[in-house]
Amino acid sequence: MHDIDQALVSAWERIKVGLLNDRAELRRRVARRDMPSVNMPPRCWCLAVRAGDTRLGARGGDVEPREAVHKGREARHEVTLDRDAIVALCDLVKIDGLTLDEAAAALGRTKHNLLHARLKGTFETRYVEGLGAYWGHPRPVLYAKGLLDPSVRGFAVADEAWSYTGRLCLSSVPDEFVQALVRVPIFHDVGARRYRDLSGLHPEHPDVDRDVTLRPVPKSKRLPPPPPDHVAYKWKGDEFVGYDWRAAEQYPLIRANYERRQRRLAKRRETARAQRRANPPASRAGGSLAFKGWRWLCPTCGRRVQVVFLPLHRTNLATRYPCDRAALKRLGVEAEPRWPTRALGFACARCHRVRSTTRGNDHFWNHLITYLSCGLLYGHEVPRPAWVTRQRKRPYAPRPNAPPAWRRLRVQELLLQGWSYKRIAAEMKIHWHTVDCHVRKIYTHYGVRGRYELARRVGVALERPVTKGERIRARLSAGQSYAQIAREMGIGRNMVSAYASAFRRALGKCDVTGPTGRTTASRSRSPAAG
Repeated sequence: MHDIDQALVSAWERIKVGLLNDRAELRRRVARRDMPSVNMPPRCWCLAVRAGDTRLGARGGDVEPREAVHKGREARHEVTLDRDAIVALCDLVKIDGLTLDEAAAALGRTKHNLLHARLKGTFETRYVEGLGAYWGHPRPVLYAKGLLDPSVRGFAVADEAWSYTGRLCLSSVPDEFVQALVRVPIFHDVGARRYRDLSGLHPEHPDVDRDVTLRPVPKSKRLPPPPPDHVAYKWKGDEFVGYDWRAAEQYPLIRANYERRQRRLAKRRETARAQRRANPPASRAGGSLAFKGWRWLCPTCGRRVQVVFLPLHRTNLATRYPCDRAALKRLGVEAEPRWPTRALGFACARCHRVRSTTRGNDHFWNHLITYLSCGLLYGHEVPRPAWVTRQRKRPYAPRPNAPPAWRRLRVQELLLQGWSYKRIAAEMKIHWHTVDCHVRKIYTHYGVRGRYELARRVGVALERPVTKGERIRARLSAGQSYAQIAREMGIGRNMVSAYASAFRRALGKCDVTGPTGRTTASRSRSPAAG
């Protein structure tokens, strides 16, 4: 048994007697299942199918019409997913001694999509000369230490802390499951950036600021060269000489011929490089629109997304024994309730509210125990194993000399001009939440809590607009009725009444008028009245 499973069972055995007898505490714990953070299915408990999976149509999923996926004729089409297709597309893949083409086909990717994983060290590479009768540069052969998830960026499987629940149980997919999804092509205008309108951009925007010395140097994506030939007679200790040095001591011509051939190869490479610079190859572009991949149309919201998800059923590791489940059922508590979702079948992450968890979060252990026990246990009730430590997926790397975020500076400029979030998002063609994220970071940087404090801090005169409450108060003081104010301002009468009640509570004896046109006083007693 996994140590986390054992810890969950031990904690449940310790508290279950008191919990089953305390109905109030049991209801309080069951009510945690209605919390938004608990109702969101974790990523590792969801099946996922990528729109750009190259195995669609060949190994899984019926494509109709088939000619819509051919190169140069990309068009909208339907993909029918059944249980066999889901098992073929979502099952983990083992890469053990496959060529680059074979590994890409097994994972449903292209060879270029494996570049980041190779640079990151996901694959161990061994180079073989003359593999498959292809002479020239040695061909790479890929190996992976464990199983890979083809639907995850980076092919990482679920965290070990999720125990066996992190491994997708494909047997839980019903045999009669069938769903048709719509897939559409994505085309980008390759010349739009060259002829774009640069007016209104921040002076430090990369398209405006041409000073390349201030731009960050992009990280190289060049793979390391193949290691030298590993045969023993080409090595002299730890030095690679490239020829049989033992025979070269007796026959010096061996070394001279080897060095002459290397000089000839270097000269040939330099000549070919100069010829390519003098006579560049003709462009193979088919026009201004370039095909950039596929997207799913979410069946629920209609958004174009790269991945669609299907949440599996919940798993309760604490009440794994039938007697415990029967005791909860007698009290009206379901051990493994269904996910409350408004989408049936595959849908996007927003519709299913899929949640990604990481050990870098401070509340990771509490969230993990809550999911694995369906809200019946808290994180502090289960002892945490020593190996479940806080880890970052990406190591922290400070960038003291990084250029300023030009988009954040632009948001600050428009914010200090009194623009709303919606107007800023429409002007910069970004999402409202992106504007909110930039504004929060700006407030944190200056140590303020609002745009008017920010304006005072940076020395900008920003006129405060008249708020809705001030306008309602002015109309009440002028003797207007609740119905008249609501009709002229386009709001509800209950809102006007709520503002008036708030004014009377705040001032004790207010100078605003009530709905009958006379001044009203607060019912609360003033502090001076004792």
